[in-house]
Amino acid sequence: MGSHHRFEFQPGRAIGPFELGMTPEEVSQVVVNMACEDFEISGRPDFDRAFANSLQIDYDPETSRAARVSVYWHPDCGYECDFNGKPIAAYSSREIFEFLARLDGGVHEYEQQTGYRFPIAGVSLFDLDKDYDYSGDGQTLVYGEVGVIIPTSGID
Repeated sequence: MGSHHRFEFQPGRAIGPFELGMTPEEVSQVVVNMACEDFEISGRPDFDRAFANSLQIDYDPETSRAARVSVYWHPDCGYECDFNGKPIAAYSSREIFEFLARLDGGVHEYEQQTGYRFPIAGVSLFDLDKDYDYSGDGQTLVYGEVGVIIPTSGID
């Protein structure tokens, strides 16, 4: 794979240079500028993938703008994703859940949910498993997919 990149996870806003609200053309230009060798145009208007399918951009069908940017981080994906100065894959599921719950007003309780949305903070978590504990020894529950979503008032 090409260059190794470092992305910052920004709840409710972006993952690295991939911002909510971007058009498919803007996403494509960012990927080209990064010299990502495996950008995949899905052939569908609702999503694109890059970096060995570990980065996914989901587009709103009405506006054709990025409504969700998510990462499935793995060691060979071509980037690191950091959150508050720590690799996102190094957070246990409880640790990241509790941090995001505080950002979302403290109204959520951790119960080892497979997936969870924090509408006010603008974050989604999915795929709870020990298989994604790449920085440890596969003994810690972590979320395999972490995404930014458009923040709302908390009423879905």
